[in-house]
Amino acid sequence: MFRRILVPVDLSDRNDRAVAVAAQLARSAAGSVRLFHVIETLIGLDPDDEAEFFRQLEERAKTILERHGARLTDAGVDWCSEVVYGSRAREIVRKARDMEADLVVMTSHAVDPADSEAGWGTLSYQVAVLTDRPVLLLK
Repeated sequence: MFRRILVPVDLSDRNDRAVAVAAQLARSAAGSVRLFHVIETLIGLDPDDEAEFFRQLEERAKTILERHGARLTDAGVDWCSEVVYGSRAREIVRKARDMEADLVVMTSHAVDPADSEAGWGTLSYQVAVLTDRPVLLLK
């Protein structure tokens, strides 16, 4: 059922579970996983102005994607990766649509019902609300 799975990956170590779950789902459907990282751009700051900073971010992202990719290879899952620049939520939603993703798998955190206004602006919430694709949020 889930043959084209998008896994947005940040630079933290919180993504291991999302990659593992995506691997299981892709393997069971003879599918593939696209690891995707967005380097957030700032309004008014041209990446060329801080070329070395952005180059280092891109290299770090590629290293992390390769590490996750090695795990997918070990699990027998086809994968590819991509690093882009832009607004994280917008680019993830666009990529999910453009690749006709069957599923987006992301990590998230639990929202405290006692403080219901905190946490609703998270990236995972934005993607879940904005995309027309199924989203699996892992907590």
